[in-house]
Amino acid sequence: MADNINTTNKRIAVLIDAENVSYKLIDEILDEVALHGRATNKRIYGDFTKSQLKGWNSVANEHSLHQVTQLSYTNGKNSSDSVLIINAMDILYSGNVEAICIVSSDSDFTRLAMRIVESGLDVIGMGEEKTAESFINACTIFKFLGGKQENAAQASANVKRRKAAAKGEPEPEPEPEKKYIQAPKKVIMAIRNAIINLDTDSDGWVQISLVGEMLHNRFPDFDPRIWGAKSTQLSSFLLQLEEFEVEAREGKQPKAPNYYIRIR
Repeated sequence: MADNINTTNKRIAVLIDAENVSYKLIDEILDEVALHGRATNKRIYGDFTKSQLKGWNSVANEHSLHQVTQLSYTNGKNSSDSVLIINAMDILYSGNVEAICIVSSDSDFTRLAMRIVESGLDVIGMGEEKTAESFINACTIFKFLGGKQENAAQASANVKRRKAAAKGEPEPEPEPEKKYIQAPKKVIMAIRNAIINLDTDSDGWVQISLVGEMLHNRFPDFDPRIWGAKSTQLSSFLLQLEEFEVEAREGKQPKAPNYYIRIR
């Protein structure tokens, strides 16, 4: 299993096994996809006549998810698996995407992931902690859903704080009060997830330009002015969010600094 995918400009087909993943994770799923590229197909599979899938019915329209309904004729059998597999192979042979994201905790998709990777496309796998190791290892990259990565990042941050305290480093001076703007929770969470996943050297700081690419992949209509920012400039917008710190560092040209962001 590879550690990362090299570009954020990929066209990605997102195929979600709705009978195996909670609808409450949809923002986390799409945030992760946006780190790697733009979702050009977003399909969810299941028997949406069942009451237990009504949550997916409620979020499908909001997130432009194409519901592929497959009625269950046998109790206890996920009959939508075969439809997802057929669609994935059709997408593979269409040549219209560079990656396929399979969202499921079901090991039945292991062979499908292997086949896609063999054909030269990346497979982004996502699932909950119960996901079988065989499916995880068949993917180009796999992300656990439900906060596992964020908990790990928090643990790493705690270690850094303890090391700083052991060195006797002083507590930072409190910052003067600033007037902040309120962005939607899903935007804040998308930025947080981007920082956690893009922090390759584990120092907490990430280039703003990388976060900007993710935001535009995730939200096609992204415009900071909607939430009270005075301009469309990304650094200006992020400076006005209470949840984050922004730092300007000297770039190759003195008048063109590089901006970095971290979670406050």
